[in-house]
Amino acid sequence: MTAEIELPERPTPSADGAAPEPFAAETVVEPVAPEPEAGPMDATDVLLVLLLVVGLALAFTFFRMRALIESVTHLRRELADTLIERNRLAAEFRRAQEAAEDAFRREATDLQKTNTRLDRDRAALEGANEKLRTLVWADPLTGLSNRQHFEQRLDDELRRGLRDDRPVSVLVFGMDAFQKYNHDVGHDRGDEALSEVAEMLRQAFRRAGDLASRIRGDTFAVVLPGIDQSTALRFADRMRRGVWKLAIPHTTSPVAERLTVSGGVATAAPDRLRRAYEILERAERAMEAAKRDGGDRIATHAVESTAAEATA
Repeated sequence: MTAEIELPERPTPSADGAAPEPFAAETVVEPVAPEPEAGPMDATDVLLVLLLVVGLALAFTFFRMRALIESVTHLRRELADTLIERNRLAAEFRRAQEAAEDAFRREATDLQKTNTRLDRDRAALEGANEKLRTLVWADPLTGLSNRQHFEQRLDDELRRGLRDDRPVSVLVFGMDAFQKYNHDVGHDRGDEALSEVAEMLRQAFRRAGDLASRIRGDTFAVVLPGIDQSTALRFADRMRRGVWKLAIPHTTSPVAERLTVSGGVATAAPDRLRRAYEILERAERAMEAAKRDGGDRIATHAVESTAAEATA
């Protein structure tokens, strides 16, 4: 196959000397190499292609594996960092928990100490209050209740008797010719005699609710909740005989040659004598009547008992 190339014609001068015209193009034909015709691939070419494909696949797999390894390494690093952080947080939590437990134990110990101190202070306060009550409500000589305490208790028992429909009895005892006894033996011996009688009262009336008191000088009183008049008379006479058995000498007494007591009994029914001073006043009037009738006897505000003779 040839290729034609046109070349310009060389110009020739004209006869009159004018410039020659440009020469016309001439066609030059150059040979062109023929294109090779495609033929079938041989085994070498196929092998090269296969090797190329395998190489590309291996390269792709390599890069994929490398990326995967890098990803796994990154994840392992993140996991390790997470574990380190978790361990750090766990350690901080344990330290905080231990600190909280220590603080709780300290607070519990302090609270226990405070409670112990409060219990001790409360016990001391109760003891002080008991001493104060003793000073306020007790007779300093005999240790029995004083008149103020007696009247308060009697008032309470009368209200309780009204509520529970039960009687309340009051006994009042007075020493016979006690002023003459004090004059004869002196006040110290007189105080000893009063203390002996007070102790007998304390031992004789020990039921729950019973209250023995020294209401003034040589006069004692007892409140007996739930006791009717006949039973109260027996109790009062037993007390009178007990004082007789003490056999405390009283040679100038107009009653006997020993200390004696006279007693008065008053009983409040649930529907009457609802005030403490009323029943106490009646018992005192009965005692004064017993003294006027010779002493060493028991009387009620309405009916006197028979005169008690000096019997052991």
